[in-house]
Amino acid sequence: DNDDDDESPENEGQWIKQGTHQRGHLNFAIYYKMDHARSQLTCRIETPIPSSLLVPLLSVLNESELYSKWIPEWKVPKLQVVKSEKLRQSGRCSQIIHVVTVVPWPLAKRELFLKAVACDDIHSEGERRSDEGTCK
Repeated sequence: DNDDDDESPENEGQWIKQGTHQRGHLNFAIYYKMDHARSQLTCRIETPIPSSLLVPLLSVLNESELYSKWIPEWKVPKLQVVKSEKLRQSGRCSQIIHVVTVVPWPLAKRELFLKAVACDDIHSEGERRSDEGTCK
């Protein structure tokens, strides 16, 4: 019996911390939450970004139609982004993306619908989204 069962119905819709990681001088934390009724998994990654890299990083991530051109791919085992399509852009850095990948046999291709939102905590009032909405 595990009292810390993160998949329990009581935790439905709550952010669950997957872990905190440190790679050199960079720290990041990964969270997820499940919505079983909608078959939806939501992930959140928090990490500090040096101010000099903020604009270049957001520029690269905003070019979602080009993901299939620059995301690494492998022949063995087969792993490749074959389609990346921006379905909707709202604000400067919030978008909905459809990504299709091929993966090793016996698995079929995988499709991902990704809603990406960039947040920062530059403002002293709390976290802000780049499209001026408030992050929760």
